[in-house]
Amino acid sequence: MRLLGIFLTLALLAAPASAGDWKVDTAWIAVGQTADFASTEYVLNRCPGCYEFNPLIQTTMSRAITKAAVTVGGGLVCRHLRKKGKHKQAKILRWTLFGLGIAATAWNVNQIP
Repeated sequence: MRLLGIFLTLALLAAPASAGDWKVDTAWIAVGQTADFASTEYVLNRCPGCYEFNPLIQTTMSRAITKAAVTVGGGLVCRHLRKKGKHKQAKILRWTLFGLGIAATAWNVNQIP
């Protein structure tokens, strides 16, 4: 959880410096995905009856790889959209991926006994 706090702080501090940039999109996506990953690991380590619903990401490594792929893939799509002048679509994608990560985090936190 300490690493999550450090990452969130750095990502959010970097965001205002270059607002509108695809790197900011990637940072926000990373915040949501990291929060989901960290909360999932926290709950799975502290709740003996809890388990990961997704059968494709049952191990810590597979979860980490999936979260990294979503972050990088989402960031690259945002970059492509911004290069094409589609800034609104890039923002929608950014906030959708961020929101999904935060929603999953809320679900995970709710599972803590």
